[in-house]
Amino acid sequence: MAKQLLLNRGFENGLVNFYTQGTVSAYGDIAYCGTTSALLLTDPTSIAELSQVVMFLIPGTPVKFSFLARKFYNEDVQGVSNVRAEVNFFSALGTAIPPGMVITIRGRDISKKRWNYYEEYGEVPLGTVAAQMVIRLEPPASGTSGLLVDNLALVAEAVAPPAPQPQIFPSNPVQPGIAGFPVPPVKDFPPAFPGGLMPKTGGCSRSVNINIPNTKNKEK
Repeated sequence: MAKQLLLNRGFENGLVNFYTQGTVSAYGDIAYCGTTSALLLTDPTSIAELSQVVMFLIPGTPVKFSFLARKFYNEDVQGVSNVRAEVNFFSALGTAIPPGMVITIRGRDISKKRWNYYEEYGEVPLGTVAAQMVIRLEPPASGTSGLLVDNLALVAEAVAPPAPQPQIFPSNPVQPGIAGFPVPPVKDFPPAFPGGLMPKTGGCSRSVNINIPNTKNKEK
């Protein structure tokens, strides 16, 4: 079963669970679903970045990264610059493990009247213990750039365990430790003691009295 890794991905609790850099805020006037989205604003001297870290990833797990975005427009914000969205994987030492997942968007391709959907697929690389989801609005050439994002998702797909392989047993059992040596069939052997009584060995044992006739010659 697929598992959603991000928390508060619709920003209904503001920017809780997210790290931000630059001018980033919760925006309540426009949202794809619910009542809130995230607004990123930049100018030629700054960037705006939104990120979240998730832990306990299983190497080899397929993952899907997706979000919705649209241009933010008002009398002070007339355009949107380029956007870079990525998922970076990290080892226990904190070093990045390539290749990661990257989505690059040209600002002129983002609509201001409708939400655009973006997605990327990847796989958790070997040695991963954490991943960081990042959405970054780059500085514009001039003026102020604005971007709205909503409905972020980082989904880990369920990995089915390998199917059990059928076990094949030889028709003629082989004695352990001796290759190709068949186990002899069990036969009924005559009792080793008169009357068929066998003394117990190991554990709790008890003595058995057995009368053996005297075979010596009696005096006449």
